Amino acid sequence: ANSTGNDIYISFRDAATRPAISFPEDYGFIMGTLGEDGALFASGGRDGDDVNVDGFEGLETTKRFLRLKNGTGSTIYFHRYKTFGRRDRKDWSVTLEMGELVLGVATGVGWAAVATNKNYVRIFSTGGAQ
Repeated sequence: ANSTGNDIYISFRDAATRPAISFPEDYGFIMGTLGEDGALFASGGRDGDDVNVDGFEGLETTKRFLRLKNGTGSTIYFHRYKTFGRRDRKDWSVTLEMGELVLGVATGVGWAAVATNKNYVRIFSTGGAQ
């Protein structure tokens, strides 16, 4: 069971060449794009404010650290349409550091890229190497 209860469903015009794809969506994606090799998605970040520190008897700086430690940046997920290797290595994901949020996604033959609010363009191979 996935945490969001959502599924991604991708269908192509020429179903004989590329069959429909469906998979669970666990990250809370806010954007995505389709390319020749696969689909690239990105989520928003998590700021850690949902960490419950109410009964914690500690300094405010410790509570702030616990919130920061549990926050993340955006998660990038690439779903490859086909694979010749092991199925468990077909797709990949990367979670950025806290505060780094994806603003745009793009993909092409052999590559996937994201632009972030930190003024980075992160380029990956469709195998996941940055």
